[in-house]
Amino acid sequence: MTRENFRHNRFCQSTRLSLRLMQACAGCTALLLLLPLTLHARGLSQEAAGRFVRLLAAGSDSLDDCVLPAELALAKRLGTTYRSVKHKFLIGYDLEPEIKAGILEGSLDCTVSVRSLEDNFSLLSLRVPQKDCARSYYLREGLLVSPLFYHARNWPQRETRYFRFYLSDTTGFNSYAADRLESFLEAVLEGLELTAQEKQRLESGKIICFRCADQDEIELLTGFRSRGMGILAYDYVATTFNCHYHELVHLLVNFKLRDPDLYTHPFLQEGLAVALGGRGGKEPGVIHDLGYFLARSGLQDYRELLDPGSFAAQDPSMSYPVSGLYSLFLLQALGLEGYLGLYRKYSGPLGSVSGTAIAENDLPAPRLWQEFLDSYTQYANISFAGAPAEAGPFWQQDGSGVFEAGDSYFFRTGDALLIGPPDPATGRSSARFAELFPAAAYRGEKYLVLADPAEVKVYNLWADNLAANFVCGFSFTAESVPATDGFFGFYVRKAVFDEPLESLTISRLPGE
Repeated sequence: MTRENFRHNRFCQSTRLSLRLMQACAGCTALLLLLPLTLHARGLSQEAAGRFVRLLAAGSDSLDDCVLPAELALAKRLGTTYRSVKHKFLIGYDLEPEIKAGILEGSLDCTVSVRSLEDNFSLLSLRVPQKDCARSYYLREGLLVSPLFYHARNWPQRETRYFRFYLSDTTGFNSYAADRLESFLEAVLEGLELTAQEKQRLESGKIICFRCADQDEIELLTGFRSRGMGILAYDYVATTFNCHYHELVHLLVNFKLRDPDLYTHPFLQEGLAVALGGRGGKEPGVIHDLGYFLARSGLQDYRELLDPGSFAAQDPSMSYPVSGLYSLFLLQALGLEGYLGLYRKYSGPLGSVSGTAIAENDLPAPRLWQEFLDSYTQYANISFAGAPAEAGPFWQQDGSGVFEAGDSYFFRTGDALLIGPPDPATGRSSARFAELFPAAAYRGEKYLVLADPAEVKVYNLWADNLAANFVCGFSFTAESVPATDGFFGFYVRKAVFDEPLESLTISRLPGE
């Protein structure tokens, strides 16, 4: 290394140091804090960085003192704690016990780099090369904050009764989606039988939701590439979806249990979130219908998912729908308390859950599951029974038409139909519309109806969710969507829509 390089590395903002804690042990925190540490970094004092790393390795009770008080309050605001978790705010960022022990014993090297950031923030990166371990910690004036606090600190905010939203792009979110999330949350609160006091705590503490533009932004905020996820350390949701019910269910169930174990068998954990909240931009009923086909056809047997390893080995597009439908069945068969008792029984530390299969004698008899499947109505929102004969369409254009038909609307169309208010709000975007029609201009429509020989889809573009779906390949009754003279004909239940379609503007997709 040249002298110039040495000088540069000596004074640059990101200075590497190696911590060898040869004399310390887990029970000697006081001694650990006395060990010398040489640290050169602008924006973060030697004492603050050294103290944080040492306390982290020791798992000291004093770690709370290293957290920005406002951040510590956010982690505790809802009162949800996790068994065997000493520092909730470190969930997802803590070091494994064997790594801590290795650092304290001196058998592992801990390499740290510190980089100054704007607004008195610093980034402390910790690596343990022998264990291929890397962690990053954001600090403000020497005190720990979450990565979301740092990256989203200047994002616009919106508040409702139960939510505080941080918005990366205000055009991608709207008050309708916020109201829809409120309605969903209130329904789940009733279903989980939360008390008035618990509801008041949620109302005052808020579910904090970070609405991100894309998966890259999710990864920036959380360190994981995903369309959406819950952050248990702070009871946050980070998502690319306008109405992400699934992750919200995870947080609400933990809130209901108050002190759950950190890990739950995925058949129950993901099953309950799918049963109540759907998955991946699809309303619950859409996922239930898929689960019904997979279970009834024998393509996915629920018993194959009772072992955590087997569950993980299955494609989520098959395991999640079946576990969701089975959890819906369990809620009916066991009731809420019975379900939550099963949920607790198959929760625990990671090691205990990963090796424990759900015993079949803890579940209802297989015949009851079969009876549930026999009573289930697949594709209740979309049907085919020929065109209504008595009345003409209340909207028609170039052969396409929409008819009033009792509790349903009948659609006759060969095109994509857009439905929305006569004067839609300007400056609004729809990620779903942009995904489906990247070359077309979105004009604020609320619904999109699509049909082809294999499928019928109804999207709510303001929620950006698939609201109703019929797939011939996953149906036991139809070979293809009926068509006459190039026009597809099908019924959609009025319950799929929030308001009478007669009051809205209907049009074909421009360019079709």
